[in-house]
Amino acid sequence: KDDRAHSDAQSAVATLDETSALAIFLAKANHNPRDSTSAILAAKHGITMKAVRDVWNLRTWAWTTLPHWSREDHRRFVKNSLCADCRSKGIKTLDGACKTGG
Repeated sequence: KDDRAHSDAQSAVATLDETSALAIFLAKANHNPRDSTSAILAAKHGITMKAVRDVWNLRTWAWTTLPHWSREDHRRFVKNSLCADCRSKGIKTLDGACKTGG
């Protein structure tokens, strides 16, 4: 068995474009816990399931998906992802935040 081919395939880096990231984010609405949505999307876009969850959890592509966020998404992003500078300025909403966080 040649482990190099397997290793090379695992180390290949796939990147998303804005269209794919948005499609992944919007698919979250039809996602149920423990279903295979993240696996299906990962295979379709050539990325990992973690990368799918990162889009869903606003860790990546946050500013691209922003127009489609729920109130809960806004609250969670502000709570978890504002940069240190925005936090030190007491910013509590996205309106005054810079785009470095998230």
